[in-house]
Amino acid sequence: DQPRSRGLGDVYKRQKYNLWGVADENQFEDPAQVSKEIDRSLFMAKCFRESGYPKVPDPDYFNREVRLDAYIDEDWELREDDPLVQTWQACEEKLPEELKDEAWDT
Repeated sequence: DQPRSRGLGDVYKRQKYNLWGVADENQFEDPAQVSKEIDRSLFMAKCFRESGYPKVPDPDYFNREVRLDAYIDEDWELREDDPLVQTWQACEEKLPEELKDEAWDT
């Protein structure tokens, strides 16, 4: 009996590297979920801009979060009465059903 050879797919799944170097943590994510996350963040960024925060950039595949860096600094604290928090909550209420996520919106 000789040990069974693993298929090439099994080898690639276990590797920590891809053809270009270290594997990107995003490369193994579900494309549908990634698309939904980006669409949700795009919606939120647009809503912020329409609510008076013009410096909020659009997220992309590599930076999916809504970036509020232009409006907060290292001393900023999350408070319910903060206009940024209130804007976030108002934008979340406007989210279309298909962009809501049970983990975030329950």
